[in-house]
Amino acid sequence: SFPNFIYFKGFSFFVWIFAVPLFFSFDLCEWKKALRLGLLQGLLSYFLLINWLLPVDKRLYLLVVALLSSQVFIFSLFYVAYRKHNISWPLFSVPALWVISEFLRENLMGGFSWNLANSQTFSLANLQIASITGPYGLSFIIIFVNYGLYLALKSCRSVYKIIITFSLVLGLLIFGYIRLNLASHKQDETLKICSIQ
Repeated sequence: SFPNFIYFKGFSFFVWIFAVPLFFSFDLCEWKKALRLGLLQGLLSYFLLINWLLPVDKRLYLLVVALLSSQVFIFSLFYVAYRKHNISWPLFSVPALWVISEFLRENLMGGFSWNLANSQTFSLANLQIASITGPYGLSFIIIFVNYGLYLALKSCRSVYKIIITFSLVLGLLIFGYIRLNLASHKQDETLKICSIQ
């Protein structure tokens, strides 16, 4: 979903379903294997995502991949603990765990942020909500949708989770298009400035 060597704008729509298989795989295995799967997913993702760094310095590339992958591993730790203790409100707590893991990784790396929100760079309508929530809010929404889809697929009786998930996406798109439309009308207004030296 991020910009890549196949298409420079990336395939931003994939981010809305990328974690669904990860959640299913977490359900099918014990906690140690779930942690390994989280680390593997992080490593594979970031090996492909930051391959532009490889020609610069191979050791730096491996170090940055390992550091970035720590976020998915940290999330896996949180998720395994969450699953064990059966925390209430999973539709909201799981996205919060993802955002916390992004925040921890960002601080571990001294401020280098590569959030899920970055995947929406070329999807301007989706990106507009970040003007209110920041990148962590958009990451929260992305994982909310992923986890909502996972819960809906896992239990066909969760019709309300499907409704909530798709209502959120629809609301996000409507908000984005309204913001973009307002911005295009503001561009029509001109401001005359005179500079005197």
